[in-house]
Amino acid sequence: MMPEREFELLVIGGGPAGSGAANTAAKEGARVALVEKDKLGGTCLNYGCDPTKTLLHSAHILNRAQNAAALGLNIPSAEADWNALQARIQQVMHIIRGGTPEEGVRKTREQGIEMISGEAIFSGPNEVTVSGQTYRAEQIIIAVGGETFVPPIDGLTSAGYITNREAIFLPELPERMAILGAGPIGVEFAQMFHRF
Repeated sequence: MMPEREFELLVIGGGPAGSGAANTAAKEGARVALVEKDKLGGTCLNYGCDPTKTLLHSAHILNRAQNAAALGLNIPSAEADWNALQARIQQVMHIIRGGTPEEGVRKTREQGIEMISGEAIFSGPNEVTVSGQTYRAEQIIIAVGGETFVPPIDGLTSAGYITNREAIFLPELPERMAILGAGPIGVEFAQMFHRF
């Protein structure tokens, strides 16, 4: 039997790819650990696709309601309630996740996967350290996803900025916003915030 901190598979990153790999290996009877420094579900569930598409859908419905007269419909008042939108995002993420983030961790553990919270740093061959504890594995999968790119623009740091991760969860709807970048995320956010 393997010592407590040794695994057949250690997965770094609890998004869809990492969680899927860990679940598959655990179902096959492997001793598996999953390291996640944030929340299970990855960027898409927690900061990207799912909350963004929820807001985009609401922005689309709001826009349709505000322009209903063109369709022969009289809708007296249609406006965004940012707090209600934030609650809706949490509700959608709760449904997709199948519960709270803590319940997700519990369910992962129930599948026989050891959950390790923190940032993994390679400390040797087949070895990572998380919060001072060393873990070894026969195989290590790196499934950490991507990070938001912040362009090197003079003065940007001192002027202050937010990324898409923070914009979704702003405490209140801003009156104005400048968006740098016209890629898919920039265009989605421009359309969404313009409609609100």
